[in-house]
Amino acid sequence: MAGFDYFRTFHERYLPKTAMGALRALEGGLVEQEAYIHLGVSIKPVDDEPVDLDEIDRILSRDDLDLETNMLLVKILEKLVKDKDPERALFAAESINIIENRYNRRIEELKSSFKKNGDPSFLSRLANQFYELSRIYTGSISNFYLKESYSCLVRISRKKRISREDKALVLRVLLELKQYDRAAAVLEKTEERGEAVFIILEAELEFRKRNFYQVIHQCARLFEFEDALDEGAKSILDYWLGD
Repeated sequence: MAGFDYFRTFHERYLPKTAMGALRALEGGLVEQEAYIHLGVSIKPVDDEPVDLDEIDRILSRDDLDLETNMLLVKILEKLVKDKDPERALFAAESINIIENRYNRRIEELKSSFKKNGDPSFLSRLANQFYELSRIYTGSISNFYLKESYSCLVRISRKKRISREDKALVLRVLLELKQYDRAAAVLEKTEERGEAVFIILEAELEFRKRNFYQVIHQCARLFEFEDALDEGAKSILDYWLGD
């Protein structure tokens, strides 16, 4: 039970602000290992605020929502489905159905287009749609869509040299399927391994394997691309390599 004492009294203790700071403090004996764990898992949920149904309805009116927006919407709507107010619960269920139907429509259109002319680019887009669906769902249905995505990517590799973007998607799918050895083998054979997107994916692989020193090593390699990184990648750098 001694480890839980940290969480009871952490407000009175020294708290590092970043993963690197926590690791250095841990090595120097300034904090317990619980401080490192606490930093890694303590986040404020983004959907804690009161839900504005009109705003959700406005956002849903767009047909070109990106994956992150859809994921956040579904997360909020799944909570609303359990609302005691039947109208709010019905609104949430119908909204989830709208998102699902959009993906299903695009998937059927892409399948039809590929069947007509056999262009592998349709398979690539299809793999992306299955991958996005897998991120929206959880459990066995998520794994089903991940395997569908992977199947599309394998079919592409049989028809032509697989693109850089599709290689990255293969790695994302394998990471979500927890196929870490296979992901490492793919990375080993990837010619573009030194590019930022693959360095980030390798860092994620090492993180999932709990090789935190390797995560820091991979993040350090990203400094070469710092000016070209998007905000998400820069936040990863700040988190792992900040003071």
